[in-house]
Amino acid sequence: MDENKVLTPEQEAHEEEAYNNYLKSIHKFGGGIMIAIMLVTWLAPLYVFAKGGFPGGKVLAGTVAAMLVQEGWSWFTEPLMWLPILGIPGLYLGYTSGNIGSMRAPVSFAAMNNVGAVKGSKKGDAAGMFGMITSVFVNLVFLLIVIFLGSWLLKVLPDVVTGTFNYASPAIQGAGTLLLLKMLFPKKAK
Repeated sequence: MDENKVLTPEQEAHEEEAYNNYLKSIHKFGGGIMIAIMLVTWLAPLYVFAKGGFPGGKVLAGTVAAMLVQEGWSWFTEPLMWLPILGIPGLYLGYTSGNIGSMRAPVSFAAMNNVGAVKGSKKGDAAGMFGMITSVFVNLVFLLIVIFLGSWLLKVLPDVVTGTFNYASPAIQGAGTLLLLKMLFPKKAK
């Protein structure tokens, strides 16, 4: 959709209704997927408990307390932080696929920049979502390659190449930091 296009009031109302219906379907599908993921996540602990592996109330309470201290704040702050960047569809996909801060948000932001979209706009949401979907598939392809060929690749690669793997994490963090800074402090056009 061309964001500069002038629409009649009827066309605007139709587009707004279509977008609201789209968001309703996203909430319905995304919410269902999130509930399914939550239920599947609980299968392993429930199985362990059913087999007599209950660690006791003190250990369970301590674990829950530690998780609340470590992660509890992010349950409130992260959705507020990522929503303006990723949009509602992107937020569902980001929480489903993971790696929001280190992979999904930078890819989403890069996709929006590539098409000249404004974050928070419908065009920005769409561009960011397509970027994130692409990153999920690329991530999956490389993960499958590593799973099936990783040991063999490490054996055949020369030491000079495998030695550079020590710099992968700092390079990824540096690139993510620069993308975040660019997003927070965009260069003004002159």
